[in-house]
Amino acid sequence: MPLAFGSALAFWSCQKEKVTQILPIPVQDLPGDVLPAGIAEKIVAAGFSTSKVKIIPQGYVVEGDVLLTSAELDKKLTKPSRGSGATPLQYTTNQLVNAPKGQTTVITVQPDGELMNSRISGNTDYYDRIRDAVARYQAVSNPSLRLYITYAPSYASTSGYVIHVHSAPSGSPYSGLAGFPNNGQPYGDIYLNRDYLNYEAPETVTTVIAHEIGHCIGFRHTDWYDRSISGCYGSESPNPDGANLVPGTGVDYSSWMLACYNSGQNRPFTTNDILSLKYLYSL
Repeated sequence: MPLAFGSALAFWSCQKEKVTQILPIPVQDLPGDVLPAGIAEKIVAAGFSTSKVKIIPQGYVVEGDVLLTSAELDKKLTKPSRGSGATPLQYTTNQLVNAPKGQTTVITVQPDGELMNSRISGNTDYYDRIRDAVARYQAVSNPSLRLYITYAPSYASTSGYVIHVHSAPSGSPYSGLAGFPNNGQPYGDIYLNRDYLNYEAPETVTTVIAHEIGHCIGFRHTDWYDRSISGCYGSESPNPDGANLVPGTGVDYSSWMLACYNSGQNRPFTTNDILSLKYLYSL
């Protein structure tokens, strides 16, 4: 994940279409003016900037942390109005996890074997950071949510919904990559870039993982319409996944779903973050 404005700011990532596994192919770091013919026009039509576009096996990473697949770019998307919500409030996608009222829907977050054996600063492993991120959700879930997020080591058997956490290929242009729910299921994969995260504070890695889990269950970036709020460049389009305002949320410059973060930063859930989780998945 690249640094922004020459400072220790990094981009989150959200993926726009389900990809079951990432291919072990190095990222092609191409400037925006070397895109294949016709791609720049499609990116603009979808409502995104063509500056600093990166090409990866799944498609095109635009504006630092949004992945557009070729299939999405072939859709006839139109750039919509951003409406009146031009403040950093909480937003969701059109797709959410199917978690029926009156039942507890369990989602297990599980690292692969490579991450289980990886170390980060403070001599703490990624499994610890995943457990810490999950604990933030569990503190809200019990007893308020019908969505219960738990964790399991790589060798454990699981059932139900599973979010697999992988190590991203070296050179990937993001610190974390995830996606939005599909057909009522949480997005099933998170990719963590150890090129960046191996050198981060444990609390920052926990925040990155919690953020990516947020995408997997349906949350957009809090500042999707103006990423400069958190130090990024550009903006994102509501198309094709939607950017639906969570009623009752207030202006929040500390949300765990802001698009960018400072190196060493910790973003536990704010009051608005908790309100949003309860709004979507309350019992």
